[in-house]
Amino acid sequence: MCDLTQGFRLCSCAANELAPEDIGWVLRRQDPKKKYPKIMGKPFMPTFSGTDLEIKQQLLHLLNTTACFDFEYQPKRFDFLQLRVNLPNHTWFRFSYQNDAWIDDRSTKFSSWRQQLVSYNKGKISTDL
Repeated sequence: MCDLTQGFRLCSCAANELAPEDIGWVLRRQDPKKKYPKIMGKPFMPTFSGTDLEIKQQLLHLLNTTACFDFEYQPKRFDFLQLRVNLPNHTWFRFSYQNDAWIDDRSTKFSSWRQQLVSYNKGKISTDL
């Protein structure tokens, strides 16, 4: 999924029947009632090449300007979206919804709100519009 010129669609049909390697996107939502464990360690921030960054910016633009989801969905603050792009190593890009827009997520697993995320939906990515 590198050609984004025509956009993309986040398809949720039969998501529960997909094998883990077939899942192309995962959407999580914050559950404030969920307690989070104390985590210790050193955070790791992924690094991306120039091409990866261009694709990430295209994804971000499309998320904020088109209706990408194939189901009725209204984003909420701290919704967390991971998209897998089939570059040479199937790179996962992370986005969070804040201030009424999807942004590049730079949080780590140590961020308290990330500890409260629960599964919301998942599926395949389609560029066949």
